[in-house]
Amino acid sequence: MDDLRESDPVFSLFWDSGSAGAGADLENIYRWGDRYVVQGSSESEEVTYSTLQDAVASSISELTTAVKAVSSTEWSAQEIANCLNLGDLDEHILRLNDDPWIITADGARQLG
Repeated sequence: MDDLRESDPVFSLFWDSGSAGAGADLENIYRWGDRYVVQGSSESEEVTYSTLQDAVASSISELTTAVKAVSSTEWSAQEIANCLNLGDLDEHILRLNDDPWIITADGARQLG
C-alpha cells in the first residue's frame, strides 16, 4: 500500500484550524483495487473498506468549522453533501468539488 500516495485520492477533506498551533492537513481516501483505504493525518495505520461510503463514514464523524473543502472523483458535490453530518453546527459553508456550498439542517445547496 506504500504506492497509494503516488496515486490521486478519490476523496479528500481539507481542514484548517486557522491557528498556527493546531495547523491544517488533508484526510485522503484512495482506491486500492476493489477496496478503499483511509490515510488521515491522525491515522497510525491504513484501514481498508469495501465501499467509499464506509470509508468516509469512518473518517468523518461530523463537520467542524475547520473543514474548508471536500472533493471526490467518484461522487458529485450533492453526494458529498448528503454524507456530511453537521454535528453541533447550525450551518456550514465550504467548497465541495471546488464549488461553494452551504449545508444546513434543512439540506445543502450550491451558492452563487
